[in-house]
Amino acid sequence: MRKLLNNPWLVGAIAVIALGFVIHSILPSKPHYSQVASETADGTPTEGNGDVADASTISIPNALKALAISSPLRDPFALTASVEKTAAVEKEAPPADSVDSVHLSAVWIQKDSNLALVNGRIVGPGEEFGRLKIESATSEGIWITHWKGRNFVSVGGDFSLSTPATQPSTSTSSL
Repeated sequence: MRKLLNNPWLVGAIAVIALGFVIHSILPSKPHYSQVASETADGTPTEGNGDVADASTISIPNALKALAISSPLRDPFALTASVEKTAAVEKEAPPADSVDSVHLSAVWIQKDSNLALVNGRIVGPGEEFGRLKIESATSEGIWITHWKGRNFVSVGGDFSLSTPATQPSTSTSSL
């Protein structure tokens, strides 16, 4: 190896190749689009030939519709329940006519405002989810009131309320 590195021609060739790689990585590359859908001024869609000029004429809503959106990601803070526990709960509880559930992902407390991320929506105290109403938010979780009483849901936790059909609804709003 030392003998090869003493050869000035080989060292020069390696230096030129390395310089070529550096220049290739620094220079901006032209994107290669196989087919770009664009839109004319009257809103009718046309097929482009892959030029960058065609990509700049597509409208934002059409570009967002063309994006492939994957399924929602699993919440890493959610607690997983064992299959045995859920099977036992299903056997014990009679079938409910109405089920309201919330999943608390995060809580923000800043000065006088308390906000929570419940079911993928940012909410504050006083907002309702079906028959559930958010009473207050603390740094550990939220307090929920319902027709059976009041419960605490910690961050990353879930709460479900089963309501029989004979129970009157206290709220008409739902998620």
